[in-house]
Amino acid sequence: MSQPTTFLTLAQKVHELSGMGGSGPSAVATATGYNLKIVNWTNEAWYMLQGMFEKWRFMRTSITKTLTVGTSYYDITAAPFSLTDFGRWDESSFTVNTSGDTDKTRVTFRDYPKFQAVYETATFADGRPTVWTNPSAETLQFNAEPDIAYILSARYYRAPSNMSVDADVPTGLPKRFYMLIVYEALKTLAIDRGTNELLIEANFKAADLLGKLMSAELEIEGTTTYSPLVTA
Repeated sequence: MSQPTTFLTLAQKVHELSGMGGSGPSAVATATGYNLKIVNWTNEAWYMLQGMFEKWRFMRTSITKTLTVGTSYYDITAAPFSLTDFGRWDESSFTVNTSGDTDKTRVTFRDYPKFQAVYETATFADGRPTVWTNPSAETLQFNAEPDIAYILSARYYRAPSNMSVDADVPTGLPKRFYMLIVYEALKTLAIDRGTNELLIEANFKAADLLGKLMSAELEIEGTTTYSPLVTA
């Protein structure tokens, strides 16, 4: 079997390398018995990998949204954000501009208690936001009510997600690391079957790939380089 590229082929690769013989899963939705276990372990391996660190680069994505004139407080699950896969913000990534990138300025994060201390008793003026906070996991608050429809650009890290149908893929993960999911699932299979040799081999190969993935995709504090912007 060639290198796996989808949820189904990942599960099939786990079966192939298990040495169990017989037929592996032909579809994830109809898998039964031990093939169902393999499907579930494959998905669990992917879910676990996503949540292993908070700042995987492959879990990071960008948004561009238009802020609502006169509105400083937003529920990010509703318009204009409407985020369905949100995990956590890249706090240093917020910028606003009016058109193009010629007047882009950074919006600085301030944690909520400090934001409250400064702005709780203030009346928000109309203008360009320069500071933001998150009062809760799914809300945003700016220090100004936009006087025009500013364009907000920001990055966030997706929440871990499941694979559920045959054609699903490990979103964002570079293809050269797909086998890490296979080896992690094989570790669980080997423990379940008491196959020590398989467990040792899967452990070794998973550790090797995980180390390479960390080197390539783990965001380390203090290593991000930003383009110069004026902070108002």
